[in-house]
Amino acid sequence: LRLMAKTKNLSLKDCRNLSDSFEFIASLRLQNQEKQLANGQEASHFLQPKDISGLTRHQLRDAFELVNKAQQTVRARFTRGLL
Repeated sequence: LRLMAKTKNLSLKDCRNLSDSFEFIASLRLQNQEKQLANGQEASHFLQPKDISGLTRHQLRDAFELVNKAQQTVRARFTRGLL
């Protein structure tokens, strides 16, 4: 992300938002896996939406939207003229 910002392939703001999104998603995943292991379940990457608060679901949706937007931006920038 630092290189993407330095080369201006993504704005500094977008890179910071992506970094925050990554940390948020990773934190949710780890919390969920910790809960699964504590309950004697096998740890997985699947998170039941019903197991998180409405606010957290909203924040997760926002994080995924940021990732999607960044992917579209990068795709457009790096595939220009290739199609």
